[in-house]
Amino acid sequence: MSKFLSVVGGAVILFLNLILTMFTISTLWGWFIVPLGAPVIGWAQAYGLALIAAFIAARNLPSYAPGVLQPLTFGQKIGRTVGINAGALLIGWLATLFM
Repeated sequence: MSKFLSVVGGAVILFLNLILTMFTISTLWGWFIVPLGAPVIGWAQAYGLALIAAFIAARNLPSYAPGVLQPLTFGQKIGRTVGINAGALLIGWLATLFM
């Protein structure tokens, strides 16, 4: 049962992260890139941009050392997912106040 809950919890986190990332990227794109003349993007294009950024970032990650990183709890993973996206939107929104 514990393995099943881990899989379901992982799927929930993955889905939440996917939705929030697509919303964040498309919103920030609309705030900062569209005024420069670029077209508006939807969530699918935002997901593609996230994949490109993840690919580039993953190529530069240091190799993983077992035992160094502590696994996060479910709540910590949800908090990190929401916090990173909310923080990016907050900073982006504050920047739009100076435009």
